[in-house]
Amino acid sequence: MNSRVFAVLIVTLLFLGCTMGSQENIRLKGKVDPGQISLDKEVPVSIEATVENIGNDTETITVDVDGTEGLVIERPERRSFTLKPGESRTIIFVGRLEESAVPGKYRVEVVAETENSGSKSEVVFLNVVSQQGFI
Repeated sequence: MNSRVFAVLIVTLLFLGCTMGSQENIRLKGKVDPGQISLDKEVPVSIEATVENIGNDTETITVDVDGTEGLVIERPERRSFTLKPGESRTIIFVGRLEESAVPGKYRVEVVAETENSGSKSEVVFLNVVSQQGFI
């Protein structure tokens, strides 16, 4: 019985240590605008990453996009910034379809990394149709 209690105590301590150290200090919201484009028109899309500091400390944050197969991404010159508690900032990436693009749902992962509290990501989607007005 003592070894079982000891094992439960160790697991509890490990769990509490992992969850207490992983407090989220930022909120991330990704958006693609427009959400649907046509292959027959060369329309750039805006991929927005809005980061809000919801913690109690100033955070230095770097934002990027990943998993953009089928899209060519133009990254803004400045993707790192500092936010005080309660502040937010939106970074905009511009995406264009590759020449080999086909109709479908394109996945884009928006990632925000902080120096103090790790990283957070959100997946957004771009719907690509063969002709405007058709699904």
